[in-house]
Amino acid sequence: MKNCKPCIRHPFQIRETLLKPEKIIRLCCKILHRDYEKVISRSRNQELVEARFMIMTLLRNDLSLRLSLKQIANHFSCKDHTTVINALYKNDIYCETIPEYNQLYYRLHLDIYGHDKYYKYSYNSEI
Repeated sequence: MKNCKPCIRHPFQIRETLLKPEKIIRLCCKILHRDYEKVISRSRNQELVEARFMIMTLLRNDLSLRLSLKQIANHFSCKDHTTVINALYKNDIYCETIPEYNQLYYRLHLDIYGHDKYYKYSYNSEI
């Protein structure tokens, strides 16, 4: 599949290298201007919590990784699968109700994947 070119059967750009979860988390922290150690910590600072929500959602929705809730939780300090479930739920709510949050998550998604083909929330670029 490495040599496959975009076509009718595969209309998307196939990544040459798959990003590992650790790399995605570090890239997200860099894009969001957050310290990696703080993001994976147990801090309840609102900015760090929101960054965690976004990153956990990106990891869960990445079809090439196919990570379970437990596997995602293991990348964050002392988190279990229910924390990830809550993050996915809150990310959905925030994207639907807070335009600025939606815009930030959309841009993060674009920066990590290079396209918005699988972005599931409506996005208004006029914000």
